[in-house]
Formats: sequence, structure tokens, C-alpha cells
Amino acid sequence: MKHTVEKTRREYNQWVADETLEDYALRYSPSSFRKWSPLQLANTALGGISFLALEAIGAVLLLNYGFSNAFWAIMLASVLIFIAGSPISYYAARYNIDIDLLTRSAGFGYVGSTVTSLIYASFCFIFFALEAAIMAQALKLYFNLPLHWGYLFCSLIIIPIVFYGVTAINQLHRWTQPIWLLLMILPFYFVFTQEPKALAFLVSYQGDLNGSNQFDWYYFGIATGISFSLIAQIGEQVDYLRFMPDKHKSNRVIWWLSLVAAGPGWIVLGCLKQLGGALLASLVVMTGLGLADAKEPVQMYLVAYQYVFENSANALLVTTIFVVISQIKINVTNAYAGSLAWSNFFSRVTHNHPGRVVWLVFNIAIALLLMELGVFEALHAILGLYSNAAVAWVFAVFADLVINKPLKLSPPIVEFKRAHLYDFNPVGFVSMLISAFVSILAFGGLFGDYAQAYSWLFAMLLSLILSPLIAIITKGKYYIARDNKHFISSDTLVACEVCEQHYAETDMAHCPSHEVPICSLCCTLESSCRDQCKPAQESLFHQLFKRLFKQHLSDNATRRIASFTLLSGSMLSIVGLAFWLVYLEAPEYAHRSIFIEQQSHLYTLFFVMAVLICTASWWVVLTNENRLLAEIELNEQNKTLDQEVNERKQIENTLRESESALRKLFEYSGDAVLLLKSGYFYDGNIAALNELGFHSKKELLNISPADISPEFQPDGYKSIEKAAQMVAIAQEQGFHRFEWEHINVEGTAFLVEVSLTPIIIRGEDIVYAAWRNIKERKEAEEIIRRLAYYDPLTQLPNRRYLQDRMEQSIARSKREAKEFAVLMLDLDRFKAVNDTLGHLAGDELLKQVAGRISESLREIDMVARLGGDEFMILLDNIEHIEDIGRIAEKIVSILSVPFVLAQSNDVRIGASIGICLYPKDGQSAEKLMDHVGMALYQAKDNGRGCFAFFTESLTRLACEKLKIESRLRYAIKQQELRVFYQPQVDINSGNIVGAEALVRWQDPENGLISPDQFIPIAEDSGLIIPLGEWVLRETCRQGKQWLDQGLVKITLAVNVSPKQCFKAQILFLW
Repeated sequence: MKHTVEKTRREYNQWVADETLEDYALRYSPSSFRKWSPLQLANTALGGISFLALEAIGAVLLLNYGFSNAFWAIMLASVLIFIAGSPISYYAARYNIDIDLLTRSAGFGYVGSTVTSLIYASFCFIFFALEAAIMAQALKLYFNLPLHWGYLFCSLIIIPIVFYGVTAINQLHRWTQPIWLLLMILPFYFVFTQEPKALAFLVSYQGDLNGSNQFDWYYFGIATGISFSLIAQIGEQVDYLRFMPDKHKSNRVIWWLSLVAAGPGWIVLGCLKQLGGALLASLVVMTGLGLADAKEPVQMYLVAYQYVFENSANALLVTTIFVVISQIKINVTNAYAGSLAWSNFFSRVTHNHPGRVVWLVFNIAIALLLMELGVFEALHAILGLYSNAAVAWVFAVFADLVINKPLKLSPPIVEFKRAHLYDFNPVGFVSMLISAFVSILAFGGLFGDYAQAYSWLFAMLLSLILSPLIAIITKGKYYIARDNKHFISSDTLVACEVCEQHYAETDMAHCPSHEVPICSLCCTLESSCRDQCKPAQESLFHQLFKRLFKQHLSDNATRRIASFTLLSGSMLSIVGLAFWLVYLEAPEYAHRSIFIEQQSHLYTLFFVMAVLICTASWWVVLTNENRLLAEIELNEQNKTLDQEVNERKQIENTLRESESALRKLFEYSGDAVLLLKSGYFYDGNIAALNELGFHSKKELLNISPADISPEFQPDGYKSIEKAAQMVAIAQEQGFHRFEWEHINVEGTAFLVEVSLTPIIIRGEDIVYAAWRNIKERKEAEEIIRRLAYYDPLTQLPNRRYLQDRMEQSIARSKREAKEFAVLMLDLDRFKAVNDTLGHLAGDELLKQVAGRISESLREIDMVARLGGDEFMILLDNIEHIEDIGRIAEKIVSILSVPFVLAQSNDVRIGASIGICLYPKDGQSAEKLMDHVGMALYQAKDNGRGCFAFFTESLTRLACEKLKIESRLRYAIKQQELRVFYQPQVDINSGNIVGAEALVRWQDPENGLISPDQFIPIAEDSGLIIPLGEWVLRETCRQGKQWLDQGLVKITLAVNVSPKQCFKAQILFLW
């Protein structure tokens, strides 16, 4: 059954999605948010090392256990913390996740890491309380502000800074870091220079508890455990390291240096500060102050600054400034880390996340409560106990990263999302529980004094041993519950379909419950899915109880007992721990007899609370079981109801499918569609609204086709009348298509092709009007028409257009009994212009000629270009023959005027014009074209630059010429030509010195034909070239024959046509 998310949850998630406040709490930090350089992040992370609890710890260790034990304890703890923090820091910076997400993937499981979140949150509020208490002491000392008001002030001042997350914290550390370093180092310099005995006094200092400065393994172990409690600080460093930019070739050196410095490297400065605290504590004792003052960092630095300033007031002022700066710097980190830890804890426990800032206030409120309870006085006891849990946790994570992953006992990937993790992974979770439980028992003295002193070592070694051992036993099957087959690790943004926000693909999972992509936060907060995405499997705890009571109890009873044992045991452990802490502190505040009485009361109170806890736990177990049963029953009922609803929906969907499909086709059709009812529009699709310029369908209602059309259509009909006529035709024929002109709201007209189809909708007669804008089609048709009917150079009509026009003129002349004339014009000397000035000049000349001719004609006349330099003119409605001559003479005259071209300013040509009349000179377009061509040739024969009318004699002459041309072609092939020689005689000697070859045609039918009859025809037809070649060969042959006969050598002359010189290869005839 597919679930839905309430709108309140969706709005809630949108508020949490403000990453300026959230800093990607509970999720992967994408590269888009990681905008700081490695050095900036290192500076911010190291800014959190300003906490004076380090000095306080060093002081407590020195004053209680002596220098030798304190020094080596601090050194050993620092080395172990550095080693443990190195892989944790690297994985957090490499995969950009906080300590909780890293713990999940490192063998704890999704719910298992909830315990570690609580451990980490405890560290944050404990140290916040310690640091704020130190700051309150400084304010009391300088301003005489009561401690309880100081606690409140020191807590509230942190909230505005941490409210805006790492961005504001970054700026704070950026500006305060130099001041803090200077104020921290300055007093040590003056102490070393002005108090030479200080170092010797420190080295020889005897502890208050052991009364000696000798190294003692027992006290060394206790001191190491207290210093080792600082191991959880690596979590706060990781909270900044998750914002490290990606490592690449150009920044790898800075990246690694920053990682080491900001990660495990924090303990280097921490070690020095602990030793510095020991030095300052011994200095306080040297001045004669009590041990209580020597444990307070404010008193330590006040004494040290008295070496810097002679004026005590100045020393107190600078001390107060230094303490305030230091404590603000560390407590913004404590508060920030605590807000993340509580967010991780409560988001999984309650499936609710009101935002990181809410848990910021919650974390500070707990710290404020601890301050009011006097946490500073119980520092050594609290830290000694806490270090056992912290060490067990951190080294369980360390073992998984350093041992299990290299040995391939755990997956190489770092998976932190609920959708892919088991709730509990015994590798880390059980390892930590066993290690912490054993070490806490040892810390309580159950195994003896030395085991109590080295309880932290139990936690560390057991975690290192148990983690790989359990991984081998379980074969690592509890790391990944479901493979990630939908998303890869990248920063590509993907929309979460639950909260409707966009997150990096690394942060996304596929949710089978919602059947959509879901972000890690929404997955964490989902409470109704019951982990459908993962295989159903009971917890190891329940499985253990089933094996123990399998033969005696039913599965339900076993499950109840297991749940009761787990819940009551957890609550009793927490309460017992609290009572135990009170028990440990009791001897320091009461007389022995009173203590025994209080001890009895504590036992009685504990057992009373135990009864109440067990009763409440059993009630919670039964209530939860009833809730689960109710959920199961409700889900079954919901499934039945869903089936009924789905069946009804399927029927309704089937009925609506066709209507929905038609509606989609209607709305999103590429063609505009309008629906008419009773002659008025009542609906239209998007394309129609866009074409008409309407913004909504309301503007279309109750208007008729005539309202969105011009008054008259292009064919002259009134729009209102034609619209009614078209609808009537469509209703009669069932379909009708026609062209129509519409106007849009801006008054612009456009032509469309309309298709009308009568249909019936809900029993009403409707006309379905689909139309398509045909503007582009008409433009394309016009382009095609111009290409087909117009000359592309001169833009004049071409031969096809002329023939159509002549056919129209013939038809009209027949109807009206009128004449029209056809003129053919050929340019004189155009070839010379083309050959001398180039084709560009020729083209420009043709354009100007076309322009001059067009200007000289009437509007009803037409001029067309036939091709080359030939033009044809059609003169309609001729009343007087002499008018034709005047127009022809005008055209000849205007074309004789010089033309101005780009290549020459004085181009002179002429024109010859042939004229024929309809119907006198021909009654078809073909005849008219033939006869006007003959008339043009006549004009050219008359000397060019003139015009000539067509006559019958011209036709006969043309026919005669064609006959002669045909016979001449045959005569050349049949050797009917003869060459006669006209001798050239030397007058003085009377001898023949030469001869001129003269060609004659010996026609079998007409006898000898003179050259003036066939040579011009040969020139016009191109036969002059083969004719000339024959004459040359024949003359040469005859000359050689005469030489062979012994005649005197003479010169023979042959007349050659100019065309022969240009086109024939005379030199290659022999």
C-alpha cells in the first residue's frame, strides 16, 4: 500500500531545509556547501581547543597524583588519542559525514549508533558545563556576579552565534584566534623568565592522594583514564572536518596538513595545555593559595598574569578577557556538536526533527542544570567514568576502520542511510556494549584496585579484539541490509519527493513505501513504513531469548519478556548509574555514620524506583504490543478498503480515460481548436488562445467567429454571413474545410485553414472547429510561384508566366474582339559588354534594362525576360497600330541612352524589336512567339537599333532560309561545293602570280548558287565553320597538285569568316 505524507510534515521539512541554520545536520555535506578552504577549516577546528578544562584536567592530575604520574598519563593518553583520531578524521573528511553517520557505517547499525550519539551528546554538555562554569568564575571574580547568574549568562551568550552554524563559528575563530594565542602564551613567557623555580617545583610536586612524586602504576592508570576522557573530542573535530573540500592534485599537501592539524593533531595542543595547567596549578600552590584555588583555571591564569602586570587590577582584567574569549571559542563548538548529537539521537528515537537549533537550546539547558548542581567539583569522578564509555565507542569505530576494512571483514563503502543499514550491527554495537560494561564494572572496583585504575584499558583492548572477532563470526552480513541500486555517490541534485527539496545524489535512497526517491532526513523521520525496504529480521536480543525459552514459552511470550528485559534493564542501568555517582561522591561531603544512613536510604530509594520502572516497562511493552496489533489490524482493514476503493477507481478511471484522452488531445493539440455551440464559442485549447492573444478561456466565452474576424473575408464575402454558411455546409456534409482570415486581440490579421466537424457532447450539438495558421505555407507557395514564374535576376515574369498571360489575353481578346501586340526585344552589343566588362556588369546592365522598359509601359502591359538578352513585351487593348510603333520607338530610344555601371560610366548598347499582332499575325501563343522572332530578325537585318513588324513575306523568307540551311548541311557532306580561282596577273610580266579561292555551290536541282545566297545563312547557322574548313583543305590540295604538275609556285588567298578565327583550330587542319 502506497503511503502519503501529511502536508504538515512537508512544510516542517521545508523549514528544516534552511541549511544556513541546519548545516546539513543528519545528512551528507555536499560540495556546494563546502565552500571553505582546508586552512580555514583547520583554523576553525583548532579554535575549539581553547577550552580551559584541559588546564583544569592537568591541574587535577598533578595535584592528586603528582608530577610523574600526571606527566606520563597525559603523554600516553595523548598518543593513544592521536592514533585513534587519525582514521576517523580521514574517513569523515573523505566522505563528508559527521561522527554519528560514520559510526553507523562502522559496525553499529542505524539504531545502534543512537547509543553513541547519547555518549557524544553527554561529552558535549559535560564539557560545555565545565567551560561555562570556568567562565562564570571569571565573571564572579571581576564583576562579583553571582555564580548562578553567571551560569545563565555564559549559556545564553552562546546561542546567537551557534544559531547560524559553522558559518558564524568560522568567522568567530577567524578574528579571535590571534588574540587568544597571544593571551595564552604571554603569561607562560613571563613565568619562565621571572620565576626560575617554577619548573623545578612542578617536576618535584607530590600528589595529594598518593603523598609522593614517585611513579606509581596504580595512580598512573587512574590519571590516564581521566586524561583519556578527552578522546570524544575527536567527534567535535569531525563535525568541522566533514566540510573539507574534495582532495585533488593542486591541494593535496594543504589538505593533508589541515586534516592532521584539525583532526588528530588537536591533542598535540591539548597535551601542551594539560601540562601548562599542571605548571600553573603548581605556581598557584607556590604563591600560598589553597588546593581548591589551584584547580580553578581562573585562579591559575590570574596568578600567571600577575607576573605580566604589576597592577593586580590589570592582571584580573586581562585574565577575565582571556577566559571569556577562550570559553566562548570552545563552547560554541560544544554547543554546535551537541546540537548535532541530540538531533541524531532524537530523530531516530522520536522520528521527529524540529531543527538543529531546538536541540542547541536543549543541550545548553542540560549543561546549565549540571552547572547549578556543581559539576566542577566532581570533575575527576565524572571524567573517569565517562572515559570508559567514550574509549569503548571510539576504539570500536577505530577497529572497524583500521582492522576490519583492510581485512575485508566489513564493506569498503561508507553507508550511512537508514534505507540501507540494519538497525543493529553486532560488530561495533555489541563490542562497545561489552567493552563499556566490563570497563565500568572495573571502574566500580568489582575486579580490584588495579582493574579500577585501568578500566579504560579494558574498554580499549576489548573493543579492538571484539570488533574483528564478531565480524568474523557474523561474516559481516549485518553491515548492509540492502544494496543501493538506484543512486550513485555524486553531488548531482535529485529531488526528494517527500519533502520536495533537492539534495545530492549521495544523500538519496529509493523508498519502496512511497515508491519515490527520498532524502536521508525524510527516511530517518518516516515512522509508518516499518522498514519495508529492508529484510524483516528480529533483533539479536530477541533471537537470544527465543533460543533460551524456545521449549518453555510461546513466541509472543518470549518477545514480551525480551522487550521487557531490554527496556527495564536500560532504565535501571541509567538510574543505577546516577545513584552510583551519588554514592561515589558521598564520602567527600558527609560523616561516616551519616554516610551509612544515606547509603541505606539510597538502596531503599533505588529498589522503590526499580519496582516503578519495572511496572512502567511492562506497561509500555503491553501498550506497544497492543499498538502494533492495532496497526496490523488497521492495515488489513485499510488494505481491504483500498482494494474496494481501487476497484471503484478503476471503473471510474476507465470511464474517464477516453474523456481524459480527448481532453488532452484537445488541450495540447498543435492545431488551434475551438468548440461552437449555437453559433458561439464556449471552449478552446491552448493553441487557439495563443493564436488569438487571449490569456484565459473566459475571454473566449460567448463570442462568435465573426467577432474574431475582419468584416469581409479575402474573397469579398461578409464574415458573419460566410461563417453561418460554412457551419451549415459542415452540418449537411459531416465535414467541411476552407480558408478563413482571423484577427487577434492586437488587430493583426492571419490566414488559417479551418476544418469543421459536427459532434455531440453530452447530448448537445457541437461544432468542432480545428484550424491551422497557413501563413508560412502561403509564403512558401509565393516563393515557389516566384521561382516558377519570375526571372531571378531581373524579377520580371519569365517565359512560363508570359505564355500563361498570352493565353489569358487571347481568351479575353476573343471575348471582347480586341487586338493585342507582342514585342520581342534583343539587345545590341550586349555580348561585347559581357566579354569586356564581365558577367557582373552584364547582370547589372540587364537589371537596368528591365527597369527602363518597365517604366516606359502602361500598368496593364507586361514585360518578361526570355533569357540571355531577350525580352518580350505584351501590350493589351491596342486601339491604333501606330501606338505600337511609338512605344517601340520609345523603348529603342531610352535603351540607346548610355548606362552607368560600377565597371564603367558610359556603356552604350542598342535594341532591336520585332512586333506581331493578334489575331492578324497568329492565333495561338506558339505562332505569335514564332512570328515575333522572325520580325526581330528582320529588324536586325534592317541595321539594328530599330523595330520591324511581322509580314507574310518574312515568313516565306524564313522558310526559304531554313530550306537552304538544311540543303547546305547536306551539300557539305556530299561534296556539292566547288572552289573557283580568280587569277592575279603581274601587269609587267603578264604572268600569273596568285589566285583567290572562291567557293560556289553546285546544287543538283537549282544549278550553281552564288555565295550571297548561302554564305549569310551559313554564318547565322554556324555552318560557316565546317564550310570554311572544307574550302581551306580543298585550296591546299589543289595548290599542291599544281606544284606536283610542275607549275610555277603562286600565292593562293582564301577568305576566312571571323567566326572561323575565334572557334576553329586552323593551325591543326593539316
